[in-house]
Amino acid sequence: MLSKDQLIQSYLACPECKTKLRLAGDDLECVSCNSRFQAIDGIYSLLPGENMYPVKPEHWDQYKWKFVEEAHGATRMKKVLKYINHEGTHLDIGTGRGDGTYLVGKKKQTIGVDYGLDSLRIAKEKNPHVFHADGRHLPFQNGSFSSITMMDVIEHLPNPEKLLLEANRVLKPRGTMILQTPTIEASRLKDVAAKIYNRSKTMRSLDTVIQRLRPDVPVINPNVGAQPYDVLLRRKQLHDMILSAGFTIEKRRLATYFSNILLIQLFCFADLYICRKGE
Repeated sequence: MLSKDQLIQSYLACPECKTKLRLAGDDLECVSCNSRFQAIDGIYSLLPGENMYPVKPEHWDQYKWKFVEEAHGATRMKKVLKYINHEGTHLDIGTGRGDGTYLVGKKKQTIGVDYGLDSLRIAKEKNPHVFHADGRHLPFQNGSFSSITMMDVIEHLPNPEKLLLEANRVLKPRGTMILQTPTIEASRLKDVAAKIYNRSKTMRSLDTVIQRLRPDVPVINPNVGAQPYDVLLRRKQLHDMILSAGFTIEKRRLATYFSNILLIQLFCFADLYICRKGE
């Protein structure tokens, strides 16, 4: 496991100027611009000083993470573990409750970041190396990671192209980026299924029976509330954005996705991309 000194010396950087950080008492301080970053509940908040985006971290803290089932993060990460090599260190962008990050951590050294602080308080119980950060301003040095995951993250960010550029920056040459997001095209089948479901009493009754027979299958708990930003991309738009950020796409496939209705979950898919950074 990485020590605090190793994290600071070899990985962490100022989210604004990308210069290395140093300890300054209990805080971290940029060696160049002198920006200081404090720990909140044992989690360093490494956000840029000025937030110019409409969605703030406190908006994500309104999402009720305690109602999110552990299986959500674990299930989607299990699908991609085979694409993550054992070498180097892994970065999970959008760690949420940390359930998926924990799984990767069994395979290799792993660091998690998230934009909301409440989810990180839960994630820290599973993985001590989590940081409060904005994926568009990652607080890491160039070429720090051999692999990166961002599972169901990019649709929640205004300016998602900045996230992809930052992922490329902190990834080692020939490193792997794994990205999952529900594109507009992948979501069409779910939308059709939802319309039929809402009109059909038979389907709603069948769903009740299935839920009784399969209580182990995770669905989205309606008590978690609405996420503060959710804009789907078109497949070609996402494809071009990935290429423009300096990645090649090695594989794209549809992956199963979650719904708050078990029957509709059969028709829910997201686009899963396995990408490679150039030399």
